[in-house]
Amino acid sequence: MSSTIAGLGQFLADRVPRAAGLSSAVFEHAAHQRGLPTRRLDRNLLVVELPSGHTIPFHGLNGPDTSETGRLMRSCPDALRGLLHTRGVPVAAHATFAPTQRNQAERYAERIGAPVTVSPARMAPGRGRTSGVQGDPAFRAAWRNAVDAYRRSAGGAVLVEEHVPGTRLHLFVVDERVVAGTRIGDGGDIGTALLARDHPIRAVGTDLVDITDRLDPGLGRLAVRAVAALPGLAYAGVDVLVSDAASGDEPGDQPRPEPGARGDGLVIHVDCSPEPVALFPTHGAAHDIADAVIEHYVRAPRWAKARAISHRSRQPDGRQIDGAALEPLLRHRL
Repeated sequence: MSSTIAGLGQFLADRVPRAAGLSSAVFEHAAHQRGLPTRRLDRNLLVVELPSGHTIPFHGLNGPDTSETGRLMRSCPDALRGLLHTRGVPVAAHATFAPTQRNQAERYAERIGAPVTVSPARMAPGRGRTSGVQGDPAFRAAWRNAVDAYRRSAGGAVLVEEHVPGTRLHLFVVDERVVAGTRIGDGGDIGTALLARDHPIRAVGTDLVDITDRLDPGLGRLAVRAVAALPGLAYAGVDVLVSDAASGDEPGDQPRPEPGARGDGLVIHVDCSPEPVALFPTHGAAHDIADAVIEHYVRAPRWAKARAISHRSRQPDGRQIDGAALEPLLRHRL
């Protein structure tokens, strides 16, 4: 892995446009390491040719095996929590309210007990989120922050959920197996733990600690269940909130029971194209999740079988259209 990390910075500088998204750039590097041909169509869209001859487009880490449901759930936190709950995956107590229902939301917050977290219900995690909210003035300010995050006059739905203290783990699952686990430092957020393109080996904003080899098996099974709860999803990053004693931060941790009871582990997010934080830990070993995703497509029966049908299609007059001819229509300014 060290040689992969060492060569990544130079690869980004030499081969990848600076405007390209980080996940897409890392994915292109993983394909290059395997000798797979690639074509970049825009900052996030990359086409990779597999050994079988299949040519597959990827948007960041998103490919055909991440499913439309998985992609849509990324920007609908309330729907994601509801789906996980119905599939028996533990999540924090939560409810969704229209932007005009602040009074009802305040009563709900009082019922589940302060503090609470208030955030946009139909937006990817990040903007408009306020944690640890206690008291009427703080709740009103958090409510306005969530509504204004939609940047439209009518605002949007607001998610109010129980604020559960603990340690945040980011677990990347591929084919029902956790291939990387990262502990996110205090106050850290996957959405803000981005990497500077000028210094791709350095994480910005928070500590990222590799816990892959120390992860409690029960928490790994919880992450696998969360991915399985979304139809058609073969791989994804799962954020799990655990008590400090269950975070895997200490090598000598004793085995713990299967998570699911309050305090053993709560799933707070599932993302089929997260930032590749496991590749850039501030402490511990790096894990190339992009290569793990490529390995899935190389081995999956759906893609491992050689193509029997040409990518070329025919116009009504009988002339063939090669896929490469469509690139100018898809290409954006980088």
